[in-house]
Amino acid sequence: MFDAVIATFDVFNHLTEPEELQMLFHALNPLLADEGVLLFDVQTPYKLQEYLGNHIFTLHQDDVEYMWENHFDEESQICTMEITFFLKQDNGLYRRETMTQEERVYDLDLLRMWLKYSDFEVAGVYGELSEDDVADEAHRAVFVAKPMLYDGSDEWLEEDLADLPDFADENEYFFEEDFAEDEKSF
Repeated sequence: MFDAVIATFDVFNHLTEPEELQMLFHALNPLLADEGVLLFDVQTPYKLQEYLGNHIFTLHQDDVEYMWENHFDEESQICTMEITFFLKQDNGLYRRETMTQEERVYDLDLLRMWLKYSDFEVAGVYGELSEDDVADEAHRAVFVAKPMLYDGSDEWLEEDLADLPDFADENEYFFEEDFAEDEKSF
């Protein structure tokens, strides 16, 4: 049992298949002590869709130049980032290095719901380096969740199912029985 599991700098955004993140939440809960904490951050939908979106960023310095090209796909909700560095060498020439990464947008309310379905209680969702709620144009959201201590009631599940947001039809939700065979792989 662990007192805390911490995942920062967009770790969960890099899981581009929603099922993978749902299974991870489900697998993490039993690893935490009763009073344990799951602390993670995600890039917000605003940052991946609007700020990075389909924009290009550049940096020009004496020893390094880079071009950061972003492509956001509405259908998959994935932002592909291709960053090309030009690093100045001792001989005055520049060496080119390119890296590509993908990050998926996760709606913050959807993450709250998945945590709850994985038996976590969301203690708070905060803006980056802040104890305030996440602002509309925030770039990062920080989640604090704790294992849910059951009283045996499933009332919360029925209430949440009645209030599923519009995006619910676009995502499958996994429940405990769906993980029985997959738990062995974690």
